Amino acid sequence: MKKVVEYLLALALFFLVFQFIVNIFIKEYKYKYVIKKENKTYQITEEFQYKNKKSFYNFKIEENNKTYHYFLSHNYHKKKQVIKDLEVYNNNEFNCIFPIFKDDKYSNIICSDNNNIYGYAYLKQINDPRLNDFEKKLKEKGYNTILWESESEQKIIDSYKTNLTYYNNFTKNYSFLIWKYNGVYFINNKEAGSKDILGDNDIYEIEKHAISVKENYLVMDIDENISDFTKIYIIKIKDGSQDYIDLDERISKNSYFNGVYDDTAYITDPDAKKQYKVNVRKKKLEQIAQEDEKGKYYNGKHIEDKAMDELSSTNVYFKNSIINSTITKKHNVTDIKQSNGHYYFKTNNGNIYFKPSEKSNYEILLFTMPTFKEWTVIDDDIFGISNDTLYGYSNEYGLKPLIRYSEFLYHTKNMYSVIKNTK
Repeated sequence: MKKVVEYLLALALFFLVFQFIVNIFIKEYKYKYVIKKENKTYQITEEFQYKNKKSFYNFKIEENNKTYHYFLSHNYHKKKQVIKDLEVYNNNEFNCIFPIFKDDKYSNIICSDNNNIYGYAYLKQINDPRLNDFEKKLKEKGYNTILWESESEQKIIDSYKTNLTYYNNFTKNYSFLIWKYNGVYFINNKEAGSKDILGDNDIYEIEKHAISVKENYLVMDIDENISDFTKIYIIKIKDGSQDYIDLDERISKNSYFNGVYDDTAYITDPDAKKQYKVNVRKKKLEQIAQEDEKGKYYNGKHIEDKAMDELSSTNVYFKNSIINSTITKKHNVTDIKQSNGHYYFKTNNGNIYFKPSEKSNYEILLFTMPTFKEWTVIDDDIFGISNDTLYGYSNEYGLKPLIRYSEFLYHTKNMYSVIKNTK
């Protein structure tokens, strides 16, 4: 009996050591398994990556000639086969999959219709009755996700000149900062409010004079009654708190932010024909080029030299889209974003697509919004402005209105910033 106990203890210790080694050293794996549902066999390829202290899963689900892609960020302690079940819907050529992950995590509903792949949000936008039928059956089985909720609590932030309405979506995951001409609105998972920054001064055309850098929003301290300025405000996106950079020289109010590269903001003063970069950590503005020298420009792929005469004669902004010749050639578009190795792009008619990798032929239509502008992708969640509303999209939430602000009808460029909350 004693030997049996010793054996069991040794075995338990072995598994503990093995699991420790797995958690420490395994950074990625690829695993295949099968789930059978309604007389059909679904082949699942599960790819795991651990990077930046985050567990990330990509899934490819195949059934005959149909393929569906899903992804999920959740800590399963590097365990394999994290899809525990599939809910499926088959109506002739219209087929849908709703994966059920361990810990009762859910993701997007993806449907194929002939050779086209659609996400839940797009099919909901066009009110496809087949999707509604599938959703009804899922609810009858007891599934309930925020993906299906259309109503959200509305809250109003009042300020001296304007007010803003926000919806209680995404706020547990993200913090938002909105420019209000003399200051900011801020919304995070704990509080919301407004703060004045410029006193009685207003900046209406913020496009040239503000920019986001990591968790900060930078604003030049300009005034229509002066020709230059000596201060740049550093505003925390999380809560609207502020600091500032005292400049060693006066900068023309005609100056503009070129853009951000490698977490550094670049400024060009066209009157003095000088370019600077902002060191937020050191709270310092550093000159990097002057007349007859080469300034810096980001072309969407790498940083390159550009003559100061060109940077000074017209406003030259860094590209905020990435270069992908495959997508551009197929769809004649250049408005492309990338996140976690995935690609997102917007077509000329406002369709937003997801592409899992550069080499993949798979594309899914997530949603459509012809007036969608100033859009960005953060950790595979999409944000952008349409008319007077900032929208958010994710696999978990679907497409939701987040912030309604009348000033979005007139100004959109650099009018908002968003960061993901850290736990």
